[in-house]
Amino acid sequence: MNANELITEPVWKTQDGKRIPYSKMRTSHLFYALRMIWNHTAPPEMHIEGGRYDGPESWPIESRRRKVQALVAELSRRKPLPVWMIAQLKQMRAKGLQLKP
Repeated sequence: MNANELITEPVWKTQDGKRIPYSKMRTSHLFYALRMIWNHTAPPEMHIEGGRYDGPESWPIESRRRKVQALVAELSRRKPLPVWMIAQLKQMRAKGLQLKP
């Protein structure tokens, strides 16, 4: 196996350039990252309350999809999620985000 064939864990790059494997991120950080991508991708009327940051709208669509899939997968392993987080995830699901049950 060469370096190009290695499968690596998804890594989030923070605003200050720090790289954090998703499995090492706080649950709140995972959720806020997901919500940020949502709010930069969905039309304004579908936004969920929360901040917006520079950057995600310039990421290629496929990159955003992969990030969302990996963030959702990691969040699904975190139990129990706070009630407010579950409520916002339900809002995103109702508005079209594909989440596993």
